[in-house]
Amino acid sequence: MTVLDDMRVHADKLFRGGQFNEAVMAYRSILNVVPADFDALHRMGQAAIQLGKLEEARQLIEGALNLKPDHAEAWLHHGMALQHLGQTDKAVASYTHALSLQPDYAEAIFCMAVTQRTAGRTRDALANFDHFIALRGDVPMAFLHRGDLLRLSGNAAGALADYESALTIAPNFFDGWMHRGALLSEAGRGTEALASYEKAAALAPQSGDVWYNRAVALQDMGRDGEALEAYEQAVKFGPDFPDAWNNRGTLLRKAGKTEEALASFERALTINLAHPQALSNKAEAQAALSPAPGDVQH
Repeated sequence: MTVLDDMRVHADKLFRGGQFNEAVMAYRSILNVVPADFDALHRMGQAAIQLGKLEEARQLIEGALNLKPDHAEAWLHHGMALQHLGQTDKAVASYTHALSLQPDYAEAIFCMAVTQRTAGRTRDALANFDHFIALRGDVPMAFLHRGDLLRLSGNAAGALADYESALTIAPNFFDGWMHRGALLSEAGRGTEALASYEKAAALAPQSGDVWYNRAVALQDMGRDGEALEAYEQAVKFGPDFPDAWNNRGTLLRKAGKTEEALASFERALTINLAHPQALSNKAEAQAALSPAPGDVQH
């Protein structure tokens, strides 16, 4: 092997090991020897995406594409950089170009679907998730995305089927249990929703989101005491979650603990000054604690 070959092996090892800053330096050393090295430019661009240096990534990958304009994977990564930069149309164009070079390129189809979902292009996103799942039916995140789109479209049965497909593939898929629970809760199937949240809590017992969702389900079922306990856990593990503080306050006030409720509403408002429910609830709690005019002592 030549010295340059050794440099490539070293750089690739750093990249595969997730040492992206070090990999960039190693690839830059290669470019000092071979300024027009496609692989170094391409890998540096990929590393820059991982490091959040998106404009730099775009420029590096475009430099690579100037050398190899028919490289489908480079067009995929170019699309990723543009996607994260919020340039939806340009990202979709890059993914489309990748697919023109490599039809049924599953990764490009998936990324295009995610980009379209983020942009609110529900119909296009659904079509591409369908296409991806037809090619790769073993990716739980694809079922989760499609399930979310079906849920938003009002197709609760289809969404539930997709969440359960995701969980069949990956039984420890935290987001799958959470989204399944939310859907069941919305459908008034509280007991089943709680079972999903219990699965999620077993995977992430210190997640404020799990405890919050569980609390909401319990509250909807009229199980206020258990709901309040769950909100206590939600604010313990997610102290910057204004909805949890507000809902906790609502249950405290309902239980006659108005001063504690007021403190909870105030905590919600320190996080979000414009939280509408907390503003209203705080005013009502303050009014309840204020003495009536005839009770003023002279």
